[in-house]
Amino acid sequence: MSDSQTNLKTVLVVAQAFLSLVLGSLITLLLVFDVPLFLWMIIAVAALLVLVVIVWHARHTVYRCNACEHPFQVSGWIDFISPHLGGVKLLRCPKCGAVKWCEAGRV
Repeated sequence: MSDSQTNLKTVLVVAQAFLSLVLGSLITLLLVFDVPLFLWMIIAVAALLVLVVIVWHARHTVYRCNACEHPFQVSGWIDFISPHLGGVKLLRCPKCGAVKWCEAGRV
């Protein structure tokens, strides 16, 4: 297994642990403070809207590898967890395997 694969797996494990901790803490706080049902519904609708926006963004954005110029798209999950700065996102190119800051563009 290469170092880049190990680093990606480490990032995924840390991201999953972080999200689990945040979600668990939020649910615990909401249960402890006896939040009314309408607030639960607002939180659920907000979470659903965030999910829709993430999936929409993943489907309508194409990235270009800086190493080989290959255009590619990513899944909603990768789009959500990958580090990004402005119009670039840290991704692995499916063609050459390079992990680079890839520029985003529209489909």
